[in-house]
Amino acid sequence: KWELIQEIDVSLVNEVDRRLSAQLAVTENKLNVEDWELNSKHRKKKGITVFVSDDGRIEEYTKMRPIHEAEGVPLCLSIVSNWVGKSNFCSREQLLELQSLGWEILSHSVNHPYNPVIKDMPDEEAEAEFRDSKIQLQAMGLDVQSMAYVGGNYGKREREFARKYYRAARGSDYGWDALNHSPIESAELKTFWVDTTAGFLRSYLQDPNRTREQAISDMLNLTKAHIDSAKNNNAIIIISTHAKEINEPDLLQLWQQIVQYAKQETEVMTLRDALNQMGNIIEVGDYSKMGTRALGGQRFVVGADGTIDGSATVVDPNKFTPTSHFNLFPFGVTYSPVNSGSASQ
Repeated sequence: KWELIQEIDVSLVNEVDRRLSAQLAVTENKLNVEDWELNSKHRKKKGITVFVSDDGRIEEYTKMRPIHEAEGVPLCLSIVSNWVGKSNFCSREQLLELQSLGWEILSHSVNHPYNPVIKDMPDEEAEAEFRDSKIQLQAMGLDVQSMAYVGGNYGKREREFARKYYRAARGSDYGWDALNHSPIESAELKTFWVDTTAGFLRSYLQDPNRTREQAISDMLNLTKAHIDSAKNNNAIIIISTHAKEINEPDLLQLWQQIVQYAKQETEVMTLRDALNQMGNIIEVGDYSKMGTRALGGQRFVVGADGTIDGSATVVDPNKFTPTSHFNLFPFGVTYSPVNSGSASQ
């Protein structure tokens, strides 16, 4: 028996112990602010382009990969975890291969729910679509930090789930100008679509007064103008598509021309790297500038350039009244007669 015990390989146990010890050390260091400060480091506003293709279709491997490899820029793929390996979808091995090229994998739910849409699901079912997709994709060896809402269907509850499990979430909305300005709405990132099923390209192709060639040319010029705007405003532009929908040679050429122009005028990178370059330094609360799908709540946000947005509350509502003695007020808090019974900084 002793001989059998001696033959047991404990290297795996030792490796697990080493990793846990390292993780605990990192956590301990983060809790201790000695020798470091929360600051912007190298973050600053800059023109950045991020390309995203939804669903994980095989066309992302067969059609988009040659373009992005030729241009030397990454593509982010938002993946429905239960579709991996199914007919006409990328396999786990293909996704791992694309990840090894520097592409980023985003979550796109477990089942891509249509009926009911995710925002109409009970809390437990909806949360599982956020949580379990990340768990399943990570179990495949995919490094997942962020996600893309399914069909842009989200509200305050879904933003809360996104914040709970992910670093950031891309919506489907254009916003004011399709750009993500500092401070960015991490759980409600805006996007510009180049897709035959949505937005400008669809309307151009359906316009009876435009030839197909003119529609594609107009789409290229419009996209270039948005990339120029991202450059001039030091903002992030996320250009999204479904690879299945731009599978024709002229549309693939359009995509390549867009990639080439983005390379020329901005820095093209993954969403992860864009967040590392221009993500918020502080983001607390439900941050939504526009409330396109649902109004945001109380929040305090500091962007990469030091711009502050949101509200800073220092006391509970109705804690003070007109009869409260001034000695009860914390330093810097004054009574506001506009909202009787409230205090402001």
